[in-house]
Amino acid sequence: FCVFLPCNLFLKPLPDFDIFSETPLPESDIIIAADVLYNPELAAQVGRRIYEAISKNDTIPKLIVTDSQKFHGTDFLVGVKELKELSSLLRERGLEELQWEMRQLSQVRGSGVLVDEDQTYDVDVRMICWGWDIQ
Repeated sequence: FCVFLPCNLFLKPLPDFDIFSETPLPESDIIIAADVLYNPELAAQVGRRIYEAISKNDTIPKLIVTDSQKFHGTDFLVGVKELKELSSLLRERGLEELQWEMRQLSQVRGSGVLVDEDQTYDVDVRMICWGWDIQ
């Protein structure tokens, strides 16, 4: 369960970053990947970058990943070899493993490419909320 507390955040704008590049992921306190798992290749790369962020940085980031579409093949926890290694590493460190939770969000207001007006609807979302209890 993810709890968000009011706090003062300094958001540093990130230059355009290609997650498929060889460029190392910038060190971050919080990583958010919200509804970007559109296909298996993109989802796998998000998973690899999560592995990089957690396993190779001095500071372990907090993580939020949401996926309301749940397209076939986008569960990177199953399909990405590095995340299986990460599970072992997290167990060795005594940390919680990454796992999806199902949530229902009620009365979401949004629009889309093919919709002219905003719509209000309920949506089932799978979500990873990780690292918030690590000091």
